Amino acid sequence: MEALALCQKEGWRPVPLGAGTRTMVRDGGWAVAILRLGTGFSGVERDDSGAWCVGASTPVPALVEQTKSAKAGGLLHLSCTPGSVGASLRLDQGWDDVVEEVEWLGRRVVKRTGFAEMRGQKTAVVLSARLRLPEVGSAYGQDVAAAWRRSLPCEPGAWYRSEAGSPVRATLRKASLQRVRLRRVAIPSSAPELVVNLGGGTAADVALLQRCTVERVQRSRGVKLEPRMVWAGRHAKGGER
Repeated sequence: MEALALCQKEGWRPVPLGAGTRTMVRDGGWAVAILRLGTGFSGVERDDSGAWCVGASTPVPALVEQTKSAKAGGLLHLSCTPGSVGASLRLDQGWDDVVEEVEWLGRRVVKRTGFAEMRGQKTAVVLSARLRLPEVGSAYGQDVAAAWRRSLPCEPGAWYRSEAGSPVRATLRKASLQRVRLRRVAIPSSAPELVVNLGGGTAADVALLQRCTVERVQRSRGVKLEPRMVWAGRHAKGGER
């Protein structure tokens, strides 16, 4: 609340940001005050009723691994989701069946509501969530999890999601996109689902390479890739829009 009061006093526009794993700032900068939840909003606990209470800044992969170790199901489909639980609750599909209650901040008021009501608020800042996960027992072994991971439509941290359900990394390899370079950014051979900055690359370079990747895969493989990055900020003056 103190941070929001300071933003109002100084005339800054506050923008909540999770781990920032899927956010790319354009070359013109981002004239906002970035708000991130600290370690006090991280952690996973089970209450007396068996529900999972999760802090919004908890990394999604960490939550999935912890619930998997406890033989709790319902979250495997989120294994390839990077970033924090709070951001994923706001942006990703697949939470509807497991979320019992969400604690969120809206207009400086902390509320506890159902998942759908929170998603209906454009400015809601998720603080925590209460999950009800099914117990799956011994059937949820490492072999089952490994087999499921091999069929994932995207790899952890991937910049794309395949609408056809085909593995992104394999699709990009078949399109011969690994080691492709554009200006000062490139697609790494070991992980073509990502983009790396070779030094001096710009956000415009990344955007152009990403767009070319999507177009080439559609043309050569007939597979439509959906970019997973969130773009923020302004374009550089005279730059690509």
